[in-house]
Amino acid sequence: MRPRRGYHAGMHDEPRDASFQDFEAFWPHFLRSHQSPIVRWCHVAALGCGIAAVSSVRRGRVGRALLLGGATAALAVVSHVAVEGKGPENLGRPLWAGRAFLRLCMRTISGRIHADLEALEAGSTASEHR
Repeated sequence: MRPRRGYHAGMHDEPRDASFQDFEAFWPHFLRSHQSPIVRWCHVAALGCGIAAVSSVRRGRVGRALLLGGATAALAVVSHVAVEGKGPENLGRPLWAGRAFLRLCMRTISGRIHADLEALEAGSTASEHR
């Protein structure tokens, strides 16, 4: 197998075709790349910018929507690069990554993310113990 080159080289700890049985098996892998509170709160800010972008489109403010859309992507991607030194990863599961992004944001805001992180440290997921 030829080594990967370019932007994605060395960014993924798991193979891109990693097989997961279901979303709950994917969640701990996603959570591992979001252990930093800075990265998590940047994702929450990205969600807020994304919501504002959609609102701007609905009001006909396309320029503002484009600016907010760019801020959304920049916050989510740059936080990984700046804090962790690697790019974001969805492990070949973009729909699950989107769902995990929303779960991450909601649990970060509510404070429930700490239980998931503690369970990750212990080797399980908090959602298994609900």
